[in-house]
Amino acid sequence: MKDSRKIVVIGGGASGMVAAIKAKETNPNAEVIIIDRMKQLGKKLLATGNGKGNFSNIKTSPHYYNDPTFVEEVFRQVSLFDTIHFFNKLGVFPKNDAEGRMYPFSDQASAIHDVLVNELQRLGIILYLESNVTSILKQESTFEIVLEDKRLLCDLVIICAGGKAYPNLGSNGSGYQLLQSLGHHVTPIYPSLVGLKVKEDTKQLGGIRVKGNVTLRTGNMIIGTEDGEIQLRDTGISGIVVMQMSVIIARRKVLGLNEMYQIEIDLMPTVSLADVNQMLNERKESIKDKAIGDFYLGMFHQNLGKDMLKRLGIIRFSDKTESITKSELTKLANLIKHYNFHFVDFYQFDDAQVCSGGIQNDEFDSHTLESKLVRGLYVAGELLNVDGETGGFNLQWAWSSGMLAGKSAASTKL
Repeated sequence: MKDSRKIVVIGGGASGMVAAIKAKETNPNAEVIIIDRMKQLGKKLLATGNGKGNFSNIKTSPHYYNDPTFVEEVFRQVSLFDTIHFFNKLGVFPKNDAEGRMYPFSDQASAIHDVLVNELQRLGIILYLESNVTSILKQESTFEIVLEDKRLLCDLVIICAGGKAYPNLGSNGSGYQLLQSLGHHVTPIYPSLVGLKVKEDTKQLGGIRVKGNVTLRTGNMIIGTEDGEIQLRDTGISGIVVMQMSVIIARRKVLGLNEMYQIEIDLMPTVSLADVNQMLNERKESIKDKAIGDFYLGMFHQNLGKDMLKRLGIIRFSDKTESITKSELTKLANLIKHYNFHFVDFYQFDDAQVCSGGIQNDEFDSHTLESKLVRGLYVAGELLNVDGETGGFNLQWAWSSGMLAGKSAASTKL
């Protein structure tokens, strides 16, 4: 008997597109529909890797995610190499950098986007764009999908509506409400892979970039450390290493931990404190006739140097450098090694690459991503309480979870 099941995928981002493709591949007789509220599918995908298309990471492992046990079960069903094979079949020739980040050979995110859209068209998958799902009703063995201007009946639903990050690119958090209306529960949601607002005044530091080591502390406990570039902004700090620290903070907040966080930057991580101290003493002697305000000129950005001086109350910028005391030099050396900021808040979801938190994972079968509460309902992507570090890990989760949900929905017994 011909299986003509109807599968509706809500959300046409990364996970939604591969869910639809995999569903149609698994069951060619199925009618597969994608509903998306945007004019174009996969807008967020086009922005990944600063437009270069960092679509996975060759180092992919469950330990890069907040719930490694759940992620590992999903990756057992659809692995990194399954993903590479999937995209190879669509024509993507991948390459990776020294950090393991994978890109299409063209270094264009549009390459990933376009092969997915072409495959949707080739398979005859139906698209409802600029269509907003207002509710989902479960009616015995079928679902009723309520749009603003129509209603659809279907056998199975895969919700891939994304979280709340980059709402202008499609993810506005509506998927959480849809799943809650069907009985599911959501954790607190926080922006992640995002810059951090800090207590210190950084207005004069905006636009400065430095390389160093970042250490995240709560009390006397070190909970994260990373080397790389830090971007100083007029309202806080950012850059990849700071964004990695935001992941740690957000995950701890999802768990309900109420902590204070300090971000410590070592501006000269390859030089010992003793050597920095000696360097500053020698510097004082060599430029003793220059103004204190120019003490760091040629070493750090002038505004950064002045900020360090101000932090120690050294505001006599027009005085000669020879007036800096030995005690002040010791404190300045220590500040270079411990340039600290205190976390106040995250930048908003508009700036966040992903969310931390989501629909509770224990309410879904990790072997199929089918709901344990509502038969025939599947979820993939960022809606679940899964977030990864930067470097392509979040898109790998989108591919693996989307393919698993699509394959499961297409093959389950009705």
